[in-house]
Amino acid sequence: MRIVKVVIKIFGFSLFIVSSMTANVYAGNVNALFGFGFDFGGDTIDSFQSGSGDTETIKANEGIYIYGGVIYNLNEKLEVQTTIGYKFESLNATNGDVRFDRAPLELLLFTRKDQHRFGGGVTYHTGVEYECELTGSCNFTVDLDDALGFIIEYDYLLSSKNFKYDFSLGVRYTNIEYEVDPFNFTIDANGLGINTQIFF
Repeated sequence: MRIVKVVIKIFGFSLFIVSSMTANVYAGNVNALFGFGFDFGGDTIDSFQSGSGDTETIKANEGIYIYGGVIYNLNEKLEVQTTIGYKFESLNATNGDVRFDRAPLELLLFTRKDQHRFGGGVTYHTGVEYECELTGSCNFTVDLDDALGFIIEYDYLLSSKNFKYDFSLGVRYTNIEYEVDPFNFTIDANGLGINTQIFF
């Protein structure tokens, strides 16, 4: 599967970022994180009849997002976060399946005060792939170009004395566009999202 090869390829880059941070661990603290979220919005890529007979659509920013990474605390107020993830949307129709995959790599800078965290940065989406397998309608896979975008995010931090890690609930806005070659058109994938994170 193409998305697996992409994740392996950019895993090396993530290791480079992590090693750069941990090399200066004396200047701050490094923590791991795991996140889960859902994004919505963006241009409609396709629409079709679902198994229940309703009209379903796949939008460019929609999808379940699973990710992991590290946070490097520069000081009490500033921290850098880098993550690698897998974002996907999969719908079942009466005559097949449609799937939209991508692997986001993010580098964000946050300012933190008490239980509030606000910041933003860049996101790089690679392995962007749309697969349509509907009997009598389509049987193809389209690989979209890698894309660079921007993110603004707010997190509310939740702590518990009974656990060794913190939780957060957040909202984010993603600004990104996908180029489709050789058709030479652009898909607007801007949209909002919600997420939850665990910090170790």
